[in-house]
Amino acid sequence: MRQLTVHGIDNDLSVALGSVAHRDGISLSKAALKLLRKGAGLPDARAAKRASSLDRFVGTMSAEDAEAINAAVEEAFGAIDESKW
Repeated sequence: MRQLTVHGIDNDLSVALGSVAHRDGISLSKAALKLLRKGAGLPDARAAKRASSLDRFVGTMSAEDAEAINAAVEEAFGAIDESKW
């Protein structure tokens, strides 16, 4: 990966970066990357990675497998109380 040094960050941008970092619980560097990607029209790298990590499993479970899993969960934890959902 390349590194980049950015000069001339004014106070408003510094405050905005700090706010994003604090709000999202990330470093200033990651906040800057997040905003650069957004400004360039690119998806958030973390969101894209999370979204695709399980995509290969979507729609692959058979009805029989789903029934077996539901039965095992019910046996281990009891019946699901639909009123609590």
